[in-house]
Amino acid sequence: MCAVVCLHLTVSLLARHASALTAFGDLMQCALLLCATISIGLNIRANQKKAQLFWTLMACGCGMWFFAQALWTYFEVYLRQEAPNPFIGDVILFLHIVPMMAALAVQPHLQRNERSLQRASVDFLLLFTWWLYLYLFIIIPWQYISPDVVTYGTSFDVLYTCEQVVLIVGAAWVWRTSGGPWRVIYANFAKATLLYSSGSILAGVAIDRGIYYTGSLFDTPLVAAMAWFATIGFLAQEKRPAHSLVDRKEEHDHGILTARLAMTAVFSTPVMIAWAQFGATPARVRTYRV
Repeated sequence: MCAVVCLHLTVSLLARHASALTAFGDLMQCALLLCATISIGLNIRANQKKAQLFWTLMACGCGMWFFAQALWTYFEVYLRQEAPNPFIGDVILFLHIVPMMAALAVQPHLQRNERSLQRASVDFLLLFTWWLYLYLFIIIPWQYISPDVVTYGTSFDVLYTCEQVVLIVGAAWVWRTSGGPWRVIYANFAKATLLYSSGSILAGVAIDRGIYYTGSLFDTPLVAAMAWFATIGFLAQEKRPAHSLVDRKEEHDHGILTARLAMTAVFSTPVMIAWAQFGATPARVRTYRV
C-alpha cells in the first residue's frame, strides 16, 4: 500500500498536467478498486452466513465504486474529454456507501438467529431506499429539473459529507464494541473510511472550484484509501475471524436502536415536505419535490 501511494505521489509531483497523467491516475484508481472488490469478494466463501452477507455487501459497495470510477475513466481516457459536471455517475458514487452501511449493521462478529439475518437484508433495502430518496429529493432537482451547477455541487457535497459521517460513526461504533480478529478488521475499515471521506470531500471542493485534475495531489488520499480497502480483504483471509455469541438483551437493544433510526427517518419526511412546499426554490423544483 505504501509503495502504491509513494508512486502516485511521485508521479503527481513530477509529471505535468497532460493526457498521460490523466490516464495514469484513472487507470491506477480503477486497478486498485478492482483489486479491492476481488480481495473483499474472496471472503464471501466464509462458512458463517452473517459473514457471507457482510462481505457480499462490502464487495457490492466496492464494485459500485469501481463502476463509477470506470465510467469517469471512459470519459477522460477513452473519449479524451473532461467528465461532465454534473456527472451521470455521481448517483452511483453516492449510493455505493449504502451497502457498506448495511454491512456494518449486519455485525458479523455476533451470532444471532436466522430471523435476525433476514432482518439485516431488509435493513439494507430500507437504507438503500432512504438514501436514494434523499438523493432524488435534494440533488436531482439541480441536475435535471432546474439545472444549476453551483447549487448541484454544493448540495452533493453536503449530502455526501453527511452520508460519509454516518458511515464513519457506524464503523467507529462496531470497532469499539467488537473484539478479536473482527476488531482489527473494523479498525482498518474505520481508518480507511475516514481517509476516503477526507480525500473525496477535498477532491469535491477542488472540482467545484475548477482546480482539480485527475492524477493531481488531490487524488493521493483517495489512492491511499483504495489501496487500504484492498488490504482489508487480504487481512480478513489471513485472520479468518469468527463470531461470538450474543445474549437476548443485546439483541433486543439492537432491534430497538434499529427501530428508532427507522422512525427518525419516517418523522423527518413531513419536515422535508414542508421544506419542499415553502422553501425558496423555483416552482418546477417545488412541484417535483412534493
